[in-house]
Amino acid sequence: MQEMSLRKRYQFILIFMAFIVHGIGIAFNVMILVPGFTEVRPVNAVPVPGGMMFGATAGLACAFGNLAADCFGQLMPSSTLGFIGNFVAAYLPYRLWYIYRDEKPNVHSLGNLMLYVWLTFVSALSVNWIIGSGMWLIFGIWTETLNLYILYGRKR
Repeated sequence: MQEMSLRKRYQFILIFMAFIVHGIGIAFNVMILVPGFTEVRPVNAVPVPGGMMFGATAGLACAFGNLAADCFGQLMPSSTLGFIGNFVAAYLPYRLWYIYRDEKPNVHSLGNLMLYVWLTFVSALSVNWIIGSGMWLIFGIWTETLNLYILYGRKR
């Protein structure tokens, strides 16, 4: 049996992760937090670990999966910001890991675990900045509640 090529593996990963993000995103489209902008999405736990394992491929999968989930709920021009934010949420931690470590991502030591937690925070902050600032700069809409939900996952 011939071994699957690297390109085929990445294509499989891209499709599989997009399917997961899309499926879970659709399931929670009914739990709206800020009407017209965001809803409860437990799938937002996928980009960081997925990105740490598969880099840009996972970023694209999360971005397209999020956009596909928006098609079944709140697809708007601002969904492009969610597309960009989800890509960055997966790809940025992957790139930063290799700046600080010479090994593959793992949490086998306290230092690596602390780095992973820090990268998760940086990822959330970057998505908050992309979506929140993008809404303000491009669409002229400032929503403090939206920013709090994106960054902290809850209202103040």
